Amino acid sequence: MNTTNVWQMKQSTVSNVQLYGMHVVDLKISHAIKKVTLPKTTSQSSHHLVTKLFYLSRKSRQDILTAVAFLCTRVQSPDKDDYKKLARVMQ
Repeated sequence: MNTTNVWQMKQSTVSNVQLYGMHVVDLKISHAIKKVTLPKTTSQSSHHLVTKLFYLSRKSRQDILTAVAFLCTRVQSPDKDDYKKLARVMQ
């Protein structure tokens, strides 16, 4: 079996690929989940809070640094789940 033929995978809705008798699951299922983004004002306020939390976590609260670092990756287009995570850190 030619390895180039095995690894060629179409970008369509393929869910499984037969690979030497084993099934490899396609991980491109995120298109089915719709994320509800926040309004612009709420997005800006959450960005502002995340930056304040980042400063606080670097200076005195190292215990929240991991959660704040994750939230820093989500400030470009936060959704409702990210806002809930931000509220959880603020508690």
